[in-house]
Formats: sequence, structure tokens, C-alpha cells
Amino acid sequence: MKKICIFALCLMSLFFVACKDNSNSYIKNIDIESSFYESKIFLNEEIDFSSYSFTITYDTGEKLPIDYSLLVIEGFTTSSLGENEFTIKYKNKKFKKTYTVYEAGLVGCTYKGDAITFYIGDTSSLENIKFWALYEDGNEVQVSLSEATVISEVDLTNDTTNITFKYNEKLFNVPCNVTYRPIEKNNEYKFVDLTGSYNQENLTIIFADNSATLFDEDRVQQNNFSVVSGSHNKYTTQKVVGGSFVIVELYLINDTIYMNTIE
Repeated sequence: MKKICIFALCLMSLFFVACKDNSNSYIKNIDIESSFYESKIFLNEEIDFSSYSFTITYDTGEKLPIDYSLLVIEGFTTSSLGENEFTIKYKNKKFKKTYTVYEAGLVGCTYKGDAITFYIGDTSSLENIKFWALYEDGNEVQVSLSEATVISEVDLTNDTTNITFKYNEKLFNVPCNVTYRPIEKNNEYKFVDLTGSYNQENLTIIFADNSATLFDEDRVQQNNFSVVSGSHNKYTTQKVVGGSFVIVELYLINDTIYMNTIE
């Protein structure tokens, strides 16, 4: 019985609006509910006007709901930023409304994958790794990790660590295995002796199973290194200087092997 009464009241309301609409001069305004203006509208966002309620106001001050299907929305677009204008049309009445379109701001960034291998001095290794950037409009965009900046210190003593990145002022952590790029056997690499014992121009080095051989540009052998151990992709080796064995470390950054004397 209650449902029948409510249905009857709705019919009476529509009938009353229809009766008053016999003279459009009664209509003073038609507008959308306040939530339409209170919430941000973003660039290229699709707006479903049927989800909003509309109200018709008469010159007597009386307000009644009006169904969206009776209205025509003209000139509404979200393709241009800033203040815009559109029209609510009902029969021969038109009411202009203003609204603002915003560019969605970045809310935060998240890395969702497994721990990555972070090669010291070689950020190019991050180009194919993606993180998610979340925007105000709810969109998530995948971005290359190479576009973010490392802001935390990288600790080579840890096999796994969290590294903090920054993208458009937003910070996020990425679990990483921190190491040097691996030195492949039988590959030829550029060579730099950081101690200055060798001329640092046009030198190359090749690794074998238990030794490393250094050549100059004419492929003349300069020295042999015997491999002692390998840790964190760094090789501890021995070379002879002045008749004595000296312990050095060899490690790869990009396409160059660097040598540091440690003893």
C-alpha cells in the first residue's frame, strides 16, 4: 500500500510540473545538484549527467525535481582546461552554467614488481622496469624507472635493500639487489686503472676461468691477473708490481672494467 502511495505522489509531482510548464514564464532556473560543482572535473573525463539530480525553480521560489530525460545539455566538454560554460535546455528555456576543468595531479607512486637488480653506475639497466604513477582522476600510468631519481644511498654491503626513488616530488621505495654488473668470460672490455699504474688510454681486458689478461691497442700483453675470488660481481685478483704481488679489485660499470688497488 505504501509503495502505491509513493508512486501516486510521484505522478502528482510530475503532473504539477507539467501543469506549471504550460507557461514557461514560471521557470526561473534549472540547475544540477551541488556535488557536480563541488567535485573536481578532470581533463578528458567522461561525465554521466544521468547520475545527477536536477531541480527546477519557479519565480514563486518553489523548487521541484525534474527528470534528466526532459533536459538537453549543450556545449559541455572536458577537452579544455580552465573555466568553461555549458547550457541546460528545457523546452524553449536555456540556463548557462560555468564549471572548471582541472589537469589531474599526481597522487603517489608505487612499485609493484619483484626486487630488481640495481647495477652501480649504470642507470640504463632501469629503462625496461616500470612503476605505477597514480593520478587524482583515478588513472594509473606505467612509467619507466629510469625517469625517476635515486635519492637514497646505495649500500653495496647488502644483498637486498630498499632504494628510495623520487618522481615529480613523490617518493616511493623499490626493493633491489644491489651489485655491480657481472663480468662475462671471454668478453673484451675497456679498462681503467684507478691507481694510475697503467696508461689509461686504449687498454682492454679479457677474463678467462682463473685469470684476466690486459692488452694495449696493438694487442700486446701488458700483464696477467690471477683471480683470487669474486664477491658482489667484483673480482679480487693479484698482479705483480716491482716483483711483489699486489691485491686489486676489478669491477664493471657500463662497458668499462675499473681496477682499484686494495693492498
